[in-house]
Amino acid sequence: MPAITHPDELARLLRSIEGYTGVFITKSALRLAPMLFVRPGELRSAEWEEINPDEAVWRIPANKTRTGEFLIVPLARQAVAILNDVKLFTGDDRYVFQGRGENSFMSENTLLKALRTMGWSADKVTIHGFRATARTLLHGKARRDVQPHQALRGAHPHDAGVGGLSGRVEVMLDG
Repeated sequence: MPAITHPDELARLLRSIEGYTGVFITKSALRLAPMLFVRPGELRSAEWEEINPDEAVWRIPANKTRTGEFLIVPLARQAVAILNDVKLFTGDDRYVFQGRGENSFMSENTLLKALRTMGWSADKVTIHGFRATARTLLHGKARRDVQPHQALRGAHPHDAGVGGLSGRVEVMLDG
């Protein structure tokens, strides 16, 4: 899967997302994707009842994950701020990123179309590629005094697929 693996290119993508002038909810999902490192379907299907901004955590039930494992995703203050802004628009809905139907969430094509609109080609960036980007770029920042384990497995503890992404993070950072 296509993924950005150079910091300067990631910075350019993040600036593109910040400058995106499309739908606010779409922009918000795009802003969260490189912060949270969750799978696109997990992000798009996030429900308000799973999010606890006071504890700064998102609890994803096992039935919504590819691995069938319950996940706890820590939320940085920036992620909480984005979610608080989104709540003004979709807080009365079931889904954080509400789709067109009453009981549906945002489609992956919505996010992909936004990336293409910003000029990012399918051979360069995908929504799922943010996980690979994180793994690759964090690898060089990993602490060497911590027992190696996969950072993304912190969110997905039994996901052997993450380790198969070429060259991507081995150690969870604590600061």
